[in-house]
Amino acid sequence: MAGRPIVRAALAVIRRGQCVLIGRREADVFLGGLREFPGGKIETVETPAECAVREAREEAGVEIRILGSRSLLTYDYPDRRVILHVLEGEIVSGEPSSPFQWMRPAELRDEEFPPASAPLLEELRAGRPPRLTHEPPVG
Repeated sequence: MAGRPIVRAALAVIRRGQCVLIGRREADVFLGGLREFPGGKIETVETPAECAVREAREEAGVEIRILGSRSLLTYDYPDRRVILHVLEGEIVSGEPSSPFQWMRPAELRDEEFPPASAPLLEELRAGRPPRLTHEPPVG
């Protein structure tokens, strides 16, 4: 692991009824073409919650409120370690733009996501409710 960069990222699980908001990574980025939750790299000056709110706005065109933190996942890719802050959010305004769409957790079985998302996908597919910890309100 020595010499590999550590990437801190945040993503938001955003729900509408029984569905979650899912997008697709641009083809020319790391793990391009795979499905994803709204989120991205945490900037130096922001918290994970602020990052998730910013990324939902920039990527999906929606304003969200963070309800709490779901989990912290770590995954070692060959060239980097990713520390992924998983947050639960809800839309307060706007409608998701393409390529984001609402999908039922069972539909996620047929989609390919980055390997770091595997524990989260397992939780969603199993229908387990999130155990949220307090996250300072943002959005």
